[in-house]
Amino acid sequence: MSRRSQHADSRFRTHPVLWYFLAVTVPGLGYTVSQLVIADRALASAAPVGLVFGLVFAAGTALLKVALDR
Repeated sequence: MSRRSQHADSRFRTHPVLWYFLAVTVPGLGYTVSQLVIADRALASAAPVGLVFGLVFAAGTALLKVALDR
């Protein structure tokens, strides 16, 4: 592992709020943008579903991470 990726990995391990924020934001925005572009949905209907998707994705990832670290 390179020094740069080791530094980024240690930053995420010491700042779980940053990790969780990114884990919610990236998939949530991805889902929202895909619904806007592909399904031609309105932002008002795509954004809440994208937020819920991001929250569920991040919670599932966090639970899996805890379960696999044991």
